[in-house]
Amino acid sequence: MIVIIAPEDDFHAIVTRHVLREEFSSDCEILELGAFPRSAQLSLAIDAQREHIRYRSEARRIDWSAVQAVWWRRPQLTFTTAQDMADDAAASEFAVRECSSIVMTLFSDGPARVVNRPHRQQRAACKGTQLVHAMRLSIPVPATLITNDRDEVDAFRQTHPACVFKVLTWFGERLIPTQRLTDEDLLHADALDRAPIIVQEQLPPGMDIRVNIFGTELFAAAKQVDSVDGRLDLALWEDHVLPDCLGRQLLELMHVLGLDYGCSDLRLLPDGRYIFLEVNPSGQFLMVERDTQQPLTRSLCRLLSADGAAATGRARAGRECGRPWWSWSQIRWHSKTAASRMAAFAPPRNSAAIPSSSRLALQAHRPSRCAPYS
Repeated sequence: MIVIIAPEDDFHAIVTRHVLREEFSSDCEILELGAFPRSAQLSLAIDAQREHIRYRSEARRIDWSAVQAVWWRRPQLTFTTAQDMADDAAASEFAVRECSSIVMTLFSDGPARVVNRPHRQQRAACKGTQLVHAMRLSIPVPATLITNDRDEVDAFRQTHPACVFKVLTWFGERLIPTQRLTDEDLLHADALDRAPIIVQEQLPPGMDIRVNIFGTELFAAAKQVDSVDGRLDLALWEDHVLPDCLGRQLLELMHVLGLDYGCSDLRLLPDGRYIFLEVNPSGQFLMVERDTQQPLTRSLCRLLSADGAAATGRARAGRECGRPWWSWSQIRWHSKTAASRMAAFAPPRNSAAIPSSSRLALQAHRPSRCAPYS
């Protein structure tokens, strides 16, 4: 069995579960940890010889001895008990720590292979950690300052008059875009008393490069960007051939960060230089698969499946023969919540209204095999 830790309506989880079941003949379940502990029970039994893990809820029972792999996709660790204690901050924090303790034990040290282990993913998500290790591996990075010191920011701007700032983590599900740092922004520098920011030299427009890495399979795509934050540009992704040396460096970075899966973002400048921006340990990849037909979901499934170790024993910089056999045109939306959350993945040329009902279902079919890509 393969378990995906994610909300039930997470589109990446739904598509991956479908491909695992239909193409890889793997039993797969999506498990939402938000029901724990009020509506779900986790148990860890330890004796002199082994540990035994069980999960039980009204919807399903899972014997962890049958779980061969876990995709730690996007867990919602808002434990139900903590929500009930919202009026008592100390008790709520205590409940979160107690729940987190067993969850971290099961997924950081449990017997199943986990992509990615939570403690490694948490460390790797730190932008400073990523940039430091990228620099040490001789991957070009932008001049960067992470600080809450106004004087340090002023000194950085003297060296880099054109610079941008962004957040270090995230704020709920809101997108907080990268922005140019202006004199007006510094008038409100008292915000630095609350939290640090990351300031970087502003890079010229060019190509945004997304490198999706699954084990040692590597797929690169590019799109033209004109905005400060390339996520705001709606250009379609296209296949991109990454220099072999840079591909090896990115694989080594993943190894240093302890990641089996991640999405690296770079900027290709007009002069041909690649600049590393960040790696997202739980990034989105279906929009790239939609545009380029790269078999990204299948690559992830190989990593998670029983033959993953053998299948991912080689590096790749392009696409394999054949298109993904699940089709975007066959996806039917049945949930307003899921539809609004996943609207970014709808085919860009399709403006049809999204129907709503009680649930989100995915239907797919096998198109005829196409000729090998050149």
